[in-house]
Amino acid sequence: VVGQKYCVDDANYVVIDSVVNQLCPCNADCFWEGEFILKMSGMASNNDFKYDLHTSSLIVDVQPFNDFIIQFESLSPDTCSAFTQKDFRVRLMLEKD
Repeated sequence: VVGQKYCVDDANYVVIDSVVNQLCPCNADCFWEGEFILKMSGMASNNDFKYDLHTSSLIVDVQPFNDFIIQFESLSPDTCSAFTQKDFRVRLMLEKD
């Protein structure tokens, strides 16, 4: 859920601040399907961070923290017309190293 805090442990957490829809526009012909970008913030190793998690497997994901890994699993709704923040549901896997 956008705006909710997800804890990895007592010292580390992430918040999905917003979801940006960068899919190919509805009824358009595109050479790439596009993706969603999860705008995130949180705390890792006592440091605040801001981070963009790309949902496309074509984008190299370089994460700004060492204590845990965020893995994107799914997002709904996942259509070209999805823009309402309160409607998004995101499934992530948070793994501590």
